[in-house]
This record gives sequence, C-alpha cells and structure tokens, in this order.
Amino acid sequence: MTKTIIHFFLVILTLSGLSLQAQKRILYNLQVTYPDGLKKNSTVYLDINNDKTDFYEARFITPGQKPSGLVQAIERKSGTSENTILVQDFKLNSFKIKTTDILDWKLMNDYKTVEKYKLQKATVLFGGRNWNVWFCNEIPLAEGPYKFNGLPGLVFEAEDMDGVFKYSLMKIENLSKSSVQPTLNVKDAVNITWEKYNKLLSDFYENPYQKERESTQKGNEIVYEDKEMKVQDFTKMTKDFQTMIRKNLPPYVEADKNFLLNKTN
Repeated sequence: MTKTIIHFFLVILTLSGLSLQAQKRILYNLQVTYPDGLKKNSTVYLDINNDKTDFYEARFITPGQKPSGLVQAIERKSGTSENTILVQDFKLNSFKIKTTDILDWKLMNDYKTVEKYKLQKATVLFGGRNWNVWFCNEIPLAEGPYKFNGLPGLVFEAEDMDGVFKYSLMKIENLSKSSVQPTLNVKDAVNITWEKYNKLLSDFYENPYQKERESTQKGNEIVYEDKEMKVQDFTKMTKDFQTMIRKNLPPYVEADKNFLLNKTN
C-alpha cells in the first residue's frame, strides 16, 4: 500500500513538472515586406500554457499602446487546431473569428543548425501561400507563430515563398504568474464569420461616407474644414479613401482572406 502511494505521488510530481515545463513564452521577430518593397520588423509573442496558446503582437502587452488596424492576435486550445483570431473593422470595432485550421504538413529531409539546435524543414500550403517552416525536434512543443502548429517540435522559422512574411525565433522564456499578461479581451469581441467580416469591410470600402452622403441629399448641411460639403465632394473623398486603403493596407498572412482580392478600383 505504501509503495502504491509513493508511486502515485511520484507520478503527480512528474506530471506537474511536465506541465510547468510547457508554460513558455516564445518571442519571434516578424518581418513583413510591403508591395512597395518596404520592410517592417516587429516582435510577436507566443504564450504556451497548459490549456491554451496565445499569439499576439507586442502592442497587446505594451502599456499605453492600444491595438488598432489589421492585428495579429490568436487564441487556441493547446494541442488543437481550433483557433480564434481577433480582427477589427475600419471603425475599430473588435470581432473574433473561430476557425479550424488543420495543416497538411510535408516533412522534408532537409536539416540545418541554428546556434546549437538542429532544425528540420517542413512545407505547407496555407492561406493561399506556400510556406517553408523550420522546426526543432529537440523541443517537443507542437506550437509555432500564427496558426503554424501541429509539427513534432517547436517552430523556429516560418516564411512564405514570396518573402512577404518571415517569423524568426528570438528567445524562449519561462512563463509564470508574474509574467505580464496580454490584453486580448477575446471574450469581449463579437463573434463573426470571415464572410460577414469581409462584407463589413467591403461595404465600408465602397461607401465610407454613406451617412454623410444621405444626409446631404436630404438637404442637411455638413461642414468639413470650413467647407460646406456637396454630394460630389463625398465621391472624390471616397476615391481618395480607397486609394489610401489599397496603398497602406498591410498584407494578409492568409492572402486568400483579403477582402480586396476581387476589387478592381
């Protein structure tokens, strides 16, 4: 009986140790190359907990910064492909899109060493992009940046073959109760589908000044920068807005989700 009790406690301690080891914060450098060739670098975080994994940009964890625009923030159940991605519309309303993203990984016989770690190459077609990914079998965490999980080891690098996105591991830290937590506020975001979200973006893109235009047509006076606005003014402003969006909208990791794909103007 005593041996059974001792064995039971040894098992509990072992499981507890494994659980603690799995609580990690991984820092990646994200390099994004824009259509005009401009490259922007930023730090993104991957928090691996026992029950969930969070992936987010630094502004979610930096005091005084409020995430806005096209963000990268994902929450998923650890060890699954069940993702919840946070998005915003042009009015900065927050939404969440739940997706199941099972990646069809192809393991390659290509290897390289980064520092002391031996990495193996894998490829996948995801989000309308072909990706090269390098992971480490020596670190048995089946996680990675964005939605790149399910490999036999931690993802060190992920880059699409067009060179638009590149994630590179910078640092691995232990995650504890004293670690600063991100303000993702997933629970407060409104559920929506990709289709409905893209329709919101598309409708606003096509007619961003709809309320002002309708008000003017009803005979109401609208003054902007000391000028009384006419219907034709909103037509020009709409064209200017659309040009600005096409020029400045960051690339989508999932290129096939870009609401501008079928836009000709």
